[in-house]
Amino acid sequence: MPDNSATNAPDTDKPQAAPPPYTYFRADGLAQEQVETVRAAQKEFDKLKKDIAKRFGANDAMCWLDRDTRRLRIDSFHYTPAQEKNVPAHWETQRQTGSNGELQAIFAHPPAGAPDDFFLIDYAGLMQRASRRMRLENTLGCGDMPMKELPAGSYETAFVRESHIKSAGRAGHIQQNFVGLYGSGSPCRSGDPIDAMQMMGSWYIRVPNDEKGQPRFTPPDSTAVPMAEMIKLDTEERAARFARMQSSSFDPQI
Repeated sequence: MPDNSATNAPDTDKPQAAPPPYTYFRADGLAQEQVETVRAAQKEFDKLKKDIAKRFGANDAMCWLDRDTRRLRIDSFHYTPAQEKNVPAHWETQRQTGSNGELQAIFAHPPAGAPDDFFLIDYAGLMQRASRRMRLENTLGCGDMPMKELPAGSYETAFVRESHIKSAGRAGHIQQNFVGLYGSGSPCRSGDPIDAMQMMGSWYIRVPNDEKGQPRFTPPDSTAVPMAEMIKLDTEERAARFARMQSSSFDPQI
């Protein structure tokens, strides 16, 4: 009688499918409140940033978070060539020029210890309070998500996706909020925070999975949503946004 054990044995030589990188949740109750807190904090931060740039006649305020002290600082202000006259005379400046010597931008900041410097330190404290509420990891109390390891290649940037690598799985069209890497010629690491998107009137939270494909955190008052449903929602939301854009640009007098 022939031995069919080799034929009947499980095929362990076939490559195993990679676990999905994310689990998607429909937010309700407390989870929805935390998402809305983040969005409100983002609006507050953007307004504070815009207001301080306007106060000093600048195009933008350049901010950064010190990794050691975890304190937010307003590092400098960006001025366009047309705004050159607005740069305070006593500030320290760095002029950016083109290949022909033409002025492209000015980056300026007050000298350390100057009254404007002390004012900006206090103002950055207001911005920091808002920035702490801008991250879902902080409002949900789950801690920072681990960095993700990425191979060389082109990376998917859609909010709804089942792979980090572009074209390696299903993906939606709406871009994620977190601005990550688009690609790399060599393996690299990148941040991978919890993200959220409002689609068809509800909030959806994207949580990174662990090595086994399980979510690293389950938001409170939330329900896991299958990938097929998320792809469908992405299509519907994209169409709804396009319709709203068309409607807002329509002029009945034309």
